[in-house]
Amino acid sequence: MNPILKYLKAGLLLLAVLLLGYQCVNAQKFGIQGGLNISKATNSDGDYARPLSALHFGVVAEFPLVRKLFFTTGLSYSVKGYKVNPAIAVTPDLPGYGSNFGSFTEPESVRQSTGYLEIPANLAYKLSLSDKLNLCFYAGPTFGLGLYRKLIWSKSTYNNFKTFDLNPKERFDFGINVGTAIEINNLGFGINYIEGLKDISNTTYYKMKNHVLQISATFFLRNKDKAHQML
Repeated sequence: MNPILKYLKAGLLLLAVLLLGYQCVNAQKFGIQGGLNISKATNSDGDYARPLSALHFGVVAEFPLVRKLFFTTGLSYSVKGYKVNPAIAVTPDLPGYGSNFGSFTEPESVRQSTGYLEIPANLAYKLSLSDKLNLCFYAGPTFGLGLYRKLIWSKSTYNNFKTFDLNPKERFDFGINVGTAIEINNLGFGINYIEGLKDISNTTYYKMKNHVLQISATFFLRNKDKAHQML
């Protein structure tokens, strides 16, 4: 790994830890969140990938701004990626394929996933439906730092190959996040979509971007009265 990139990664991890500490101390609402990622990566050469199901989990924090308007952020571990089943050419001289002449094709299973440390920065608008029920709409940018990349090829020597020996641009991800949630007392249930805006490929002949649908549940450990009064 490039030494500069190594120190940059360590610095971002430290910044994330400091942000988490700040959220714990100062947030009007603070909670634990987890759920399902349904992700896909689109290729500029063609939309061939199939969705990959994975998990995300972390913490969220909320800061009141003005009446009904809040700033929400957090820190989470989120897995994004894709699956694809292309046809590969097989020749008889490859080990394990017999001695018949000619060539043929057979399916190859490919699964690529990347674990990100992710920080959103959303503006949220809340409607109070009752003393215990709120409806929330939010949108904003989200930033991701790749911690690992895992590539599995079903018929390849690279099976279960874990690496991040990629161009530095691939380690970082950036997108726009929009979603809605319903809050019932100290519980929240939400759905949001992250549209990737950054090219995460390491090639010059095509571009690839992440797209993620998230379904999540949140348990608020702190829910100060001041936040509710601003509704």
